[in-house]
Amino acid sequence: MADVYCDITWQNVDHPTPVIKLSLPSTLSGNLRTLAKRVPTWSDNVHKEFNAFISKYKAAKCDLKPPVFEAIKEKMSSSSYDGVLIKPDLAAEKAFIVGISDDVEKIKPIFRKLVEETTRQLSRVKDEVPFESKAYKLMAHGLEKSILEDSPHVKISYDGTSKAVKLYGPRDEVLTAKCEILNIKQGLKSKSVPLDPHLIKFLKTVDNGELSCSLLMKNNIKAVFQVEDNEVMLTGYSDKDLRNGEETVKKELACKRIFVEDKSVTQSPKWRNLKSFLKEKFNADGMKVSIEEFPVRDGNEVVITGLSLPAEETYQQIHDFVVLQFMEERKKQEWNGIIQNLKVVKKQNFNSFSRSKFNVEEAETCIRKMISKIYPDTLYIDKPGVKKFFIENEDMYVTTVWNKFKCVMHLQKEVNDKISHLHLPRYQFRLQNGATIVIYKGDLCQHIADVVIIALNKNLKPTGGPALALVKAAGPSLQKECERIVQKEEGLEPGECVLTHVNNLLCKMVIYAFGPKLDKKENSKFESLLQKVITESLEMAAVNGQSSVALSVGDFVASGVPPYLCAQNIVKSITFYTENQEGANTIKNIHLVDSDEGVLKTITEYLNEEFEAVQLIPMTPKKVEMMNKVNYQMVTTREGLNINIKQGDIEDATTDVVVNCMGTELNLRQVEDGSINATDICNLSCASVIHAVVPEWDGATGSSEKV
Repeated sequence: MADVYCDITWQNVDHPTPVIKLSLPSTLSGNLRTLAKRVPTWSDNVHKEFNAFISKYKAAKCDLKPPVFEAIKEKMSSSSYDGVLIKPDLAAEKAFIVGISDDVEKIKPIFRKLVEETTRQLSRVKDEVPFESKAYKLMAHGLEKSILEDSPHVKISYDGTSKAVKLYGPRDEVLTAKCEILNIKQGLKSKSVPLDPHLIKFLKTVDNGELSCSLLMKNNIKAVFQVEDNEVMLTGYSDKDLRNGEETVKKELACKRIFVEDKSVTQSPKWRNLKSFLKEKFNADGMKVSIEEFPVRDGNEVVITGLSLPAEETYQQIHDFVVLQFMEERKKQEWNGIIQNLKVVKKQNFNSFSRSKFNVEEAETCIRKMISKIYPDTLYIDKPGVKKFFIENEDMYVTTVWNKFKCVMHLQKEVNDKISHLHLPRYQFRLQNGATIVIYKGDLCQHIADVVIIALNKNLKPTGGPALALVKAAGPSLQKECERIVQKEEGLEPGECVLTHVNNLLCKMVIYAFGPKLDKKENSKFESLLQKVITESLEMAAVNGQSSVALSVGDFVASGVPPYLCAQNIVKSITFYTENQEGANTIKNIHLVDSDEGVLKTITEYLNEEFEAVQLIPMTPKKVEMMNKVNYQMVTTREGLNINIKQGDIEDATTDVVVNCMGTELNLRQVEDGSINATDICNLSCASVIHAVVPEWDGATGSSEKV
């Protein structure tokens, strides 16, 4: 300021109201001529110069509490804050950053971040929320992320010993997170899932959290299951999650039993090798299958439990092994006569034969004939005292039946009532698009299908017959659901239908169809409405992702409609549906189930007029169980060719022929595109290996598609 003849007097910075004094230099008072010359413009020049000088500086204000200042005062004197002055005003809980504007703008966010982090650190608290481990696993899958969005500085952990969620972070964020967790906890729903005791035993040996994640959470089902006191408890966010979770658990877990008449079979090296092979195959990267030998006291069953696909394959291999052992031991003379001219190589659960083509084909025919004579069947006796009587005399009857009839007999001491009366199909008719109609004699309440269609009146009350029995079997929950739908929809009109889920039946869903009353004056209207309600019911089942439907013609007969008229219109509506539906979400299996022989005869006669029955052989209960349990996907072409889609390794296939597709880059001796070559099977289980040389794809511009 000397250039404008000005002295600056700075007041003490600690002064409550500091003032800067601008004055003429004392040296100028002795030079009156200069003083007279400068005084008229001195004030304007000084203010202009001072404003230009002071405009280069800036002061910024930040919140600063005394405890925070004590924690950071050493850091404030570090080189990071060179070039500025940080002046705290602890009484006002403020801090002022003063300096050249650019320096202040650069250091202000750094200082504020330091203050905020230190404030959070000093205000951090610990808290906990009691939480079951299964519920925490559910919360941690996805919901923990949403909690952290609102409380980003909270650390969440779980203490399995105290069964509590631990929270650590700023007080306000901890409180927010705790409230959110309590809301989640309050909204959780639980239910018990009835499972076979052997399945529960299997679940005790695996990590329920990991299995819940792979079976449920990865399929967008917000639920987990946990074994508690020999009971499987399912916990989820909604009734829908519980319903879908229970369906998935029952579908993805399986319990299979194989009767072994001679227990010494399980002591053989062959059995141990097979068991070791299966465990190594399926349990190498985690427990998927459990094989229990005779878990029930004095029992003769090997029980296989685990995930459905591995359990099914394990069951099939053990079943084949037991059948093979039965043939070798019980049919020893006949077996030895078959293989005497063959070279036999035993591999796990099958035998490989080699010699001349004639000898092998003859042996194959004999073996297939022998296997076809092994016929399993189940006799159900519900008379009181029979079970106790047989147990007391089991040895005598088993020996007598074998010696006299060459049959192995076994009492199944543990019976699941829900699946003990599996229905046997009478006839099967193929429709268009791979759909089938199968005729069953049995009880609709005990029938296994994805969806059951029943006939109800306007107020969703059963008209009698199978519908009445099914509503009673389902229990009061189904009737309450019907009442809720009636209140919401105010009843149904003829030709309309509505869907609901059920818990106490073997099906997943029930569709209530309001069939029309027969009016001889308006017969065409009746037929139109009946066909409409059946078609819409099938479409509703398909929209909900189901593939099999069961209904009873007798259900509509109970409404006073002649059986033939019912059968005619129901089959017409099924045919119309299958002819006009394409794609994955279609109903492929329609089961017509009735216990009345007269109704069954009427249905069969009408179907025989319209279609050709392609299967008239009743299946055994074991085969029916396989049809319902196996998860293989099968489609049938219009020519009647069955195509099975199975997941697995092709080298494990036991088909007659394995086709190996390879490109020319594999250089099979410079073969041509489209050529095929047969080679030796080596160590594979098939009869032949055919190599098909596939060209590189050329975008359908050349011959690759044709080849």
